[in-house]
Amino acid sequence: MEKKLEAVKVEEGNVITLPKSVTSSMGIKAGSYFIVNVNPEYKEVILHAVPNPNKRLAEIRVELANTPGALARFSNALGNAKVNIEGGTLTPASEKKTVAIFTVDMANATRNKEELSKDCKKGGALLVEIRALNL
Repeated sequence: MEKKLEAVKVEEGNVITLPKSVTSSMGIKAGSYFIVNVNPEYKEVILHAVPNPNKRLAEIRVELANTPGALARFSNALGNAKVNIEGGTLTPASEKKTVAIFTVDMANATRNKEELSKDCKKGGALLVEIRALNL
């Protein structure tokens, strides 16, 4: 699928209208949900469509050592707990660590937030923050 850039304007009341070409190609309708990922450092806002609002979505912010296998061990901890990664971003914070933000579905999770955080830290995560995303 071809990526497209579209310009939009923030209207009165902080309303943004998505172009018809975007809504029709993505199947977006009135009442659709989005996760808003804000990165003030880069003045960046990314919208992630939520195809199924019945999911139990959460945001996981994690600091990982910038070493081979660190992301794999973190991902394995999530997979072992039946947590599905919906999307995410990784940003190198320094030569020694990477900061990642993931949107995950915890609908089938076998571990609660505290247990999952401990599991991730056992796998080498330096910092783990998990918060529910209420739709």
